[in-house]
Amino acid sequence: MDRGRKKLFRYGTVLMFTIFAAMIWRQDAYALEQKKAEFALKSGKKQVIYVQFHPSENLMIRPAFAEGGIGSTSSLSDMAKRHQAVAAINGTFFNAYDPNDLHPMGAIMIDREYAHIRGGAVVMGITASGELEFSFNHYLRIEGTINGSSGSKWYASFINHMLTAPNEIVIFTPEYRERRLSYPGTVMIVVAGGVVQEVRRDAADIPNDGFVIVYGADKTKEAEKFHVGDTVAYRVDAPPVTDVAQHLISVGPKLLTDGKIDIDFERDGIRDPKMTSASAQRSFIGKKADGTIVMGTVGHVTIAELADLLQRMGLTDAMNLDGGASSGLFYNGKLLTQPGRQLSNSLVVVRQARTPRVQVNGEEQFFGNGRPYLEQKTTMVPVELLETIGATLSWSTDGKEVVVQRLYERVVLREGSKTVIVNGQEKSMPVPSAKKGGRLYVPLRIVSEAFGADVRWDAQSYLASVSSEIGTAERHYGAAMELRSGLYGLHRGSPEWQERAYEFAGHLILALRLDPGHEAARTQLSWLGFELDNDDTRCPLSTACLVLGWSAYRAGQMNEAIQAFEVALQVPSDEAQAHYGLGLVYRQPDTYDLAASEAHLRKVIELAPESEEAERARALLSTSANHSRFFTS
Repeated sequence: MDRGRKKLFRYGTVLMFTIFAAMIWRQDAYALEQKKAEFALKSGKKQVIYVQFHPSENLMIRPAFAEGGIGSTSSLSDMAKRHQAVAAINGTFFNAYDPNDLHPMGAIMIDREYAHIRGGAVVMGITASGELEFSFNHYLRIEGTINGSSGSKWYASFINHMLTAPNEIVIFTPEYRERRLSYPGTVMIVVAGGVVQEVRRDAADIPNDGFVIVYGADKTKEAEKFHVGDTVAYRVDAPPVTDVAQHLISVGPKLLTDGKIDIDFERDGIRDPKMTSASAQRSFIGKKADGTIVMGTVGHVTIAELADLLQRMGLTDAMNLDGGASSGLFYNGKLLTQPGRQLSNSLVVVRQARTPRVQVNGEEQFFGNGRPYLEQKTTMVPVELLETIGATLSWSTDGKEVVVQRLYERVVLREGSKTVIVNGQEKSMPVPSAKKGGRLYVPLRIVSEAFGADVRWDAQSYLASVSSEIGTAERHYGAAMELRSGLYGLHRGSPEWQERAYEFAGHLILALRLDPGHEAARTQLSWLGFELDNDDTRCPLSTACLVLGWSAYRAGQMNEAIQAFEVALQVPSDEAQAHYGLGLVYRQPDTYDLAASEAHLRKVIELAPESEEAERARALLSTSANHSRFFTS
């Protein structure tokens, strides 16, 4: 072989090897695997033992407790094997030094239910599709109501954590280690099915379908507001990351944020020298820029050294987990790092089909025991999702057919059918609706777009986003009340007041159209001077008229659409879109008037020349001109 051919062969071999290596690296980045990495620090050589995977591999990481419940312990291996986990790592801190305690010292949420709340500097949320999201835990406030939002309020200190002081108020749920609670000197409120069943002293049993609120000895006076028969509920006011989290754990401190070292012990409320300055066995969890999740252990490093190592490994966000004798890592049926004690909680990685996330108007949607799924690249969701855009569901007696109604629009779906009836017209769906776990699943895009909603899919985030001008009646009422505060201080009748009043009234009218029994909305409309009967189909001057016009147009009710659009012409912010709506209405067979249509379309171009509506209006006018030339030539 001559020198030129040898050189070509050598370069070709290098090129092939480079391509092959790149393929292997790309595959590794998305393959569940265990790895080791060694680094030289000033304090010596350090070895990182870690497991990495990507959520797209149909793997989900979630918190887990010892088999005995919250406040008990078991081995990391037992927790992993009980959940059939392919990997696991120790979780948040817990009181390992008191055998009567053993409770976690952090917040833990599993499937949207808070199993434990006390402590934890940094919140790590795990979305329904498996991605990690981080936030600082400056507060986790537990707020409760008695007999609805208009009744008395109450507060709690913790969830499922043993009382340690007489001024604490703690909620205990069936996930706790003991069903029988005993705390002398306390008052206990026993709630089952959302209703107070008993008010007891010193001891009570946790009901299977409820919880017990325990008031410490210094707080018993506050328990007097509860009475047997009261309805009781609570919620957790938490950092924004919880809005998108299916599961959650809080621990800390934070190590990396957006690729930069981000250690702030004061911010994270950490003062123990074991954390702030000492070297110890450490555990961590974090992610890379492409969403790959990395979790592992390192021996004898400071928190600062741990952050440095993870930054070198290419992680962008990371937080510290419990360490020392708690540090442990499990993979493929065996321990890679052996904990020095039993643990109260862990993070387990289980095989689970990746769940699409769904947001409606920017709000994450959760479905209890039902989860969205992909069927032939079609996102399937429980039909109840349509209630979030203001629709009501009416089921047939056999439970196989549902009529979905909103304002003028009407959609009919039947179990097992690929046909959907939209405003009286049959349309084909890419896959049939299906019953799973007692719930009817329907294709998200086609049923949402039937109600005028916009649906977008982000493959990287595995997220379907639904945008709709119309929400629930309560959502519109809430928006109206926010706007009302802005009316104060404005001169009634001024342009500024009128603009805000149009929008205020619009939300109230939509609330009443969606829920005719919404008396609070009716009262607020009366304050504006509107009296709206349930049978009254007219649209008072407001921003609601444009929305109602489009609803009627989609439903094929052109006379109602004309009425609503003509009122919307008087609302300055809606004028151009109302002209566009009328331009379309007057092109329909039952209301055909080409001259009227063209006049409204030209008005759109005059009022908003750069808008999408103007672009569509020009296209329609061009079509009209070509159509006219065809008949006159």
